[in-house]
Amino acid sequence: MAKPSKSPVEERDELRAELEKANARNQELERERDEARTALAAAPSKEAIEAQNKAVTDLTAEVSTLKSENAELVKDRDAKAAEIVTLKAEAKTVDEKVADRLAKMGVDNPAPTDPKGAADTKTKTTLKGRDRFVAAIREQLKSK
Repeated sequence: MAKPSKSPVEERDELRAELEKANARNQELERERDEARTALAAAPSKEAIEAQNKAVTDLTAEVSTLKSENAELVKDRDAKAAEIVTLKAEAKTVDEKVADRLAKMGVDNPAPTDPKGAADTKTKTTLKGRDRFVAAIREQLKSK
């Protein structure tokens, strides 16, 4: 059997349906194109990207330099701390030698070098004299 032919009204309705589908697809493609153009316009230019990359490279180099400077400063700090410990040990040794020498000279209980501890029994003048005396003895011990 032969297929009955479509009436002109049916053909027109089918063509209208296809046209509406095509128009809807066209509008969707136009919307996607507009979104792509907007995204492209908002994207940074090649020069801007290169400038950002250069800035990142410069900052990375600066951070590296600062890290190495920091490492040197830490080494210096540690060396100074070791030197302070050594000097404190030497000062303690000198204080002990001064105390021994004062004991040999007949001074029973030498006043501490801390003025706050000695201020109860000594006047400021006596403390200054004693400090000069202790300093002189320290110099003699250092020179030996």
